[in-house]
Amino acid sequence: MDFWYVSAYWDLATCRAYEFGAIPWTAIVQYGYHVGLERDMIDPFVAIIRHMDHAYLQWSAEEQERKRKQRESEAKSKRTK
Repeated sequence: MDFWYVSAYWDLATCRAYEFGAIPWTAIVQYGYHVGLERDMIDPFVAIIRHMDHAYLQWSAEEQERKRKQRESEAKSKRTK
């Protein structure tokens, strides 16, 4: 993947309304115009960033669930000692 998209993604990740919310469409479009994308490149840019964000949010949710299960397991093992 092109480093430019990764850099754009992490810049845009700061625009979330809350930690596990999606990056707003308006932020993606504004960013695209700000960096000089032509109008016909905005929709593909939005699609790419949305795809990256979906993958990140899915990974993040799975990571949170893994950590929750680990904490539960550790708490259970402490109670049985």
